[in-house]
Amino acid sequence: MKRFFVFFHLFLLVYASASSQIQQGLVKTPGRINADGEYVPGKGISNVLVKVKGANEVNSGNTGCFSLKLLKTKFYLENVIKNGYVLVDNDVLSKEYSISPDTFKIVLAAPQEQLDAEVANYRRIRRNLTRQLQKREDEIEELYASNKILKAERDSALQQLYSAHANNEKLIKDMVERYSRIDFDNLDEYNRKISEYILEGELVKADSMLNSKGDIHSRIKQLRSQERINEAERAELDEREAALLKSEEYARKNLDDIAADCYHKFEMFKIQHLNDSAAYYIELRAGLDTTNIDWQFDAGVFISEYLAEYDKAVNYYKLALQSALLKDGGRHPDVAASYNNIGYIYNRQGDYAKALEYYNKAVEILLSVLGERHPDVATSYNNIGYIYNRQGDYAKALEYYNKSLEIRLSVLGERHPDVATSFNNIGQIYHSQGDYAKALEYYNKSLEILLSVLGERHPDVATSFNNIGQIYYSQGDYAKALEYHNKSLEILLSVLGERHPYVATIYNNIGLAYHSQGDYVKALEYHNKSLEIRLSVLGERHPDVATSYNNIGLAYHSQGDYAKPLEYCNKSLEIRLSVLGERHPDVATSYNNIGLAYHSQGDYAKALEYHNKSLEIRLSVLGERHPDVATSYNNIGGIYYSQGDYAKALEYLDKSYGILKDFLPDEHPYIKTVRGNIEYLKSKINKQ
Repeated sequence: MKRFFVFFHLFLLVYASASSQIQQGLVKTPGRINADGEYVPGKGISNVLVKVKGANEVNSGNTGCFSLKLLKTKFYLENVIKNGYVLVDNDVLSKEYSISPDTFKIVLAAPQEQLDAEVANYRRIRRNLTRQLQKREDEIEELYASNKILKAERDSALQQLYSAHANNEKLIKDMVERYSRIDFDNLDEYNRKISEYILEGELVKADSMLNSKGDIHSRIKQLRSQERINEAERAELDEREAALLKSEEYARKNLDDIAADCYHKFEMFKIQHLNDSAAYYIELRAGLDTTNIDWQFDAGVFISEYLAEYDKAVNYYKLALQSALLKDGGRHPDVAASYNNIGYIYNRQGDYAKALEYYNKAVEILLSVLGERHPDVATSYNNIGYIYNRQGDYAKALEYYNKSLEIRLSVLGERHPDVATSFNNIGQIYHSQGDYAKALEYYNKSLEILLSVLGERHPDVATSFNNIGQIYYSQGDYAKALEYHNKSLEILLSVLGERHPYVATIYNNIGLAYHSQGDYVKALEYHNKSLEIRLSVLGERHPDVATSYNNIGLAYHSQGDYAKPLEYCNKSLEIRLSVLGERHPDVATSYNNIGLAYHSQGDYAKALEYHNKSLEIRLSVLGERHPDVATSYNNIGGIYYSQGDYAKALEYLDKSYGILKDFLPDEHPYIKTVRGNIEYLKSKINKQ
């Protein structure tokens, strides 16, 4: 039996966020020229706190590397902190930097190491300058001794030399400061060698290397020529960029226009219930831009709901998740929506553990981003409650449905359709537990809100009428059930037309009511109506089509035609296996019903085989305390009864009763039937 009730998916709005860019960086010690004149490369420094003005702060890793997430292309450093280290160049805190594909380097040194480097450079430069002074003195004295200059010329030359040497202190200080701040790792090997020669006072070698690059004036002339070429290239590039921007804008508009046309085609085919064609265009749009989260969601929803191609649908949701993670990081509502929708697919496939895992991922993000009082959080709680409901854990389901309701009441008020949904779902729990009075109370609360807010002709109102009809059906008041199902049908026909899946669902439920009244001809009429719509709208491979085949089979079974039930139940099973896989509760239901057909034919071995298949799935998927497990125990007990093994039959009926009494009240018709059968078996055993 398929009930028609509102189960809301979580499809969230796409939140706009500023796109961020990543700048890779490195914190390191400076490359140095040591006292022996050897080049010593710097090393990365770990656990350095790097603060950027108006942006995030990060710590460097084991190798000194870090990544800055920046919202602007320009940035300033606010501070760089590491105990026992100082910035080699304090000017880095006042400079403006641009995001670059090159690694952004920050150079730190231990204060003593920095001082040692300065002292070493000071001594090296002073020693070299002193050596140069002595050499020049010797040259002047030699000229005087060889009578090449007069005494007055010698004295004047020495005076100028000593005067120049007196100014060396300023030169030494400037050179020490410059070379102490240089990171020699940033110099290529050629320029590093020139710097080494200058530090060591080997100026001829330094000059020779500089001259080997060519005449500076010629190089300047060549530079200016290159700059003029670059300006012309830049002007051409600007024109090309402007043309590219126009082209990209045209492409964007063209993309949006084509996407809109694809969606219009999709809507047109969807209205005509030509689902394969509708799917083609919604998937065509999704393929135009696989990073568009909304387009992937739309494709996933249609593929899952109308074609039941869950593996394909989940691929669209995973594409949306991938885009959301790249665009927004891990803590965004789009990521939560993707997790939710993936969870929904696992739910449809009967993998409730996996569904619960993804629903919990979604709610964890929503709680951290939106807080505890947001409607989307309430929707997530609702979806988690639905999974517990499917697993038969009604206490847990009720807990989450009430959490959802409490948020919705406080945020949305008492007259909101989402509040009505919560009342409806809570009613479902009481319905499943056999507390029909409580269920009817909540269904009526839901209906009252929906009538006042949405009016009498809304599909959600039809849903409420249907659910109330299901209460009367469960109570055995089939006339009342038909009254409410027909109310629901009348609204849906007028609003959605004759070819809608919801209309097919109501036909299905009306068929079940006639079946329970013993009017199997009428039941078959409505089940066939339901099947005909489902085949034309949903196609041949949809779970709802399998449900119709199943119910038609049961109707034939009730008429005593035991060959037909096997035909239809096997059709149902084949679809469910191909779409839902081997471990789904609906597959277990098909095995159960095939078992019933074999039982009626007197083939008890076959019947037992199929009931055990059903039981094995139900135990593994739903757990040991689910009402469907109790149904399997009951049906297996029935086979043993038919075989005359009353002790074995009693054993299984006791198992069934042990589960059902935890869910259903003593006066529930099913409980009373099982209890009566147990008493009957006990009396049969006592007479033996």
